[in-house]
Amino acid sequence: MDTKEFQKMLDGQTQKIEHRMGAFEERFDTQAQEFERHVGALKEHFEDQLKGVVEGIAMTRESLERRLDAHDQKFDSIDQQFNSIDQQFNSIDQRFNSIDQQFNSIDQQFNSVNQRFDSIDKKLDSHTEMIGSLMEDMETVKLDVVSIKDGMKKKVDYEEFAVLKSKFEKAIA
Repeated sequence: MDTKEFQKMLDGQTQKIEHRMGAFEERFDTQAQEFERHVGALKEHFEDQLKGVVEGIAMTRESLERRLDAHDQKFDSIDQQFNSIDQQFNSIDQRFNSIDQQFNSIDQQFNSVNQRFDSIDKKLDSHTEMIGSLMEDMETVKLDVVSIKDGMKKKVDYEEFAVLKSKFEKAIA
């Protein structure tokens, strides 16, 4: 309620009081002057107090408006800070998305490498089997070479045979 409305209300109250005073004057003529003086004093006192209240309300209102303005400024500052934080979170979210994409790419590369290792493991197993087979074959070849070597010791080479043949032919002849 502003001062004008309050003053109107005060004026309305004053009119009501004056109206009642007129009614009391008719009924109580003898006390009218004293009553009027008393009401006037009360009116002055009330108006003085009312003026003090109105001034206090005006000062309180100004103080509240200043405080509200200060709070509005603080809220604006907090809003700006929240907007800044929101932008930072958006930036961080974008970075996480980028990192997530990089991890997905790395995961795909690891899967590819794992597939290659599986293929290499299969080849290695195959080669191991071949080497095992070759080792068995080499053992057989070694045994055959030893057998041939032993057999060769018992046999004569071609030149010795030719010499023995000629000696035999001479001995027969």
